[in-house]
Amino acid sequence: MRKLTVVFGKSLKWRRLSSALGLLTLLIVLGAWPAHAEYQYPKYGPWWLSEVKVGALLNDVGAFGRSEEDTNVVINGEALFNLKGRIWEKIWSPRPHLGFSANTGGETSQGYAGMTWDFNVIGNGFGRWSMGAAVHDGEKRTNKLGEKELGSRVLFRFALEFGVRLTEHHNVSIILDHISNGDLKDENEGLDNFGVRYGYRF
Repeated sequence: MRKLTVVFGKSLKWRRLSSALGLLTLLIVLGAWPAHAEYQYPKYGPWWLSEVKVGALLNDVGAFGRSEEDTNVVINGEALFNLKGRIWEKIWSPRPHLGFSANTGGETSQGYAGMTWDFNVIGNGFGRWSMGAAVHDGEKRTNKLGEKELGSRVLFRFALEFGVRLTEHHNVSIILDHISNGDLKDENEGLDNFGVRYGYRF
């Protein structure tokens, strides 16, 4: 009975959190709708630093698998960098990124790096697709309840992000990221984080 109560409580908590995030998603889309179709990025700033982002995510939401870890808040920070040269235009002008996700409840934290590709959605709306690698401090193998078996210390990382540019420099977005070993190990439960981020573009 106690286990059922805990499970029901976590389910109710997640439904409330997902409803709030769903409402934020709707507001972002509606905010992007009436803006101009063409957007020009800021022209001045450090040649090497493109953007910095900070956010609050929910840990292990179970988007691509079972949620086992506690639903704690994850503090996320990320820097994106510029690449110079026409050669990068041939692969749709990606931006290298370097970031971290620190779990405030003692669950899995990670540091990550990779490439990010940007695309326009509607008006001042934007989307981003990221891929790369992450190093985490979670369990590779475990029999403990409430812990995930991630298989290896270094994992693949993918992320999908949608948001709206509020001004020339400021933006807000929602992001879903996923880390796993791609079934290279027998233990591959994977972990997903979902939440909100603020960005400042130089």
